[in-house]
Amino acid sequence: MGVSAIAKAIDGILARGRDALAKGDLDAASAAATDALGRDAAHAAALAFNREVTSAVQAKREAEEAARRVAEAKRLFAAHDDQGALHQLESAAP
Repeated sequence: MGVSAIAKAIDGILARGRDALAKGDLDAASAAATDALGRDAAHAAALAFNREVTSAVQAKREAEEAARRVAEAKRLFAAHDDQGALHQLESAAP
């Protein structure tokens, strides 16, 4: 495959990856980033997209963890464990 064919392929992969990312499909976006970088590990747009996907995955993990801690805090408040609940909320703060 020639250089321009590889570049066109990467452009298409990144377009699909951006669409997946916009829809919140982090698995498909991550797969697209990996595929693009597999074709050209130094491709600037692929590297930038990979960083964007990595950041989105980390943000999702952090949001899920915060939600888990808030749910646990609610459970502890309901059980009258105010100190435990406050601890959960404090540890969920950024």
